[in-house]
Amino acid sequence: MTLKINNKYIKEKFGADLPQKNINALRTAMQKYGDNHWWESKDPVEIARYQVFENILMSDFSKYHEGIEKLVERPVYTHEFALNVEGLRQEDSEAIARLDGKIGALDDKVVCEREVKGIKTILDYYQKTGKPMISIVIPK
Repeated sequence: MTLKINNKYIKEKFGADLPQKNINALRTAMQKYGDNHWWESKDPVEIARYQVFENILMSDFSKYHEGIEKLVERPVYTHEFALNVEGLRQEDSEAIARLDGKIGALDDKVVCEREVKGIKTILDYYQKTGKPMISIVIPK
């Protein structure tokens, strides 16, 4: 059965008060997937495989967050979705290749380095903007 992606469907899924420009953006993004309605999945990993490459949130954020952490095999801090999106996309691409058996397992050292990089992105942001923040100490 093909699901019709129209204003009614989008309003039922995302809220009746959604502005028309958001409805249009969601419809355009969803239609490019044809019959693959990954955003309807209950599997967080399935959601993360696709959502990370979209510039508009098409799924439940908590499911997406859970899925991306499972895929990249590390904690993903919420600020990374804004400040490290390209890094997350690269990690997600590698994770998909691992799931598909195209590359080997992820080295623990690389996982740790990526987690530290994730933390460092927020430190760099605050240094660039001059905004105050609570200090974070990363043990060596």
